[in-house]
Amino acid sequence: MLATLTANSTGYGVHWDPIAKAANHFRPAAAFSGWTPGQLANEIANGHPVVIWGTQGNAYYDPWYTPSGKKIDAWKGEHARTVIGFKGSIENPTEFIINDPISGRITWTTSTLNGNWGKFNNSGVVVR
Repeated sequence: MLATLTANSTGYGVHWDPIAKAANHFRPAAAFSGWTPGQLANEIANGHPVVIWGTQGNAYYDPWYTPSGKKIDAWKGEHARTVIGFKGSIENPTEFIINDPISGRITWTTSTLNGNWGKFNNSGVVVR
């Protein structure tokens, strides 16, 4: 018998906790949520790249439920990027320099970063 699955019924991808766990096999890394742009800038100023989660392109909110009934807040178009620099002060960064595996090196205003990153509660992995 052939089963038909909806787009999100078998999983969603990987987020910060498993990525931090894998990264820790090579160098110290820590997952986080709820950071501010200033916290992000502080890590960058200390030479630590930070992988952040957001969306790409025409992404849209697409929640689903596990077989046990747990709601999974998901986005079609989830995308991770690595923040490598910023402009402005640590306390008030104005722009962030990002390595994007699809778009290459990009620069986002802090407002653009917050709008994208906020969809995932300002979460990511800092690599130290």
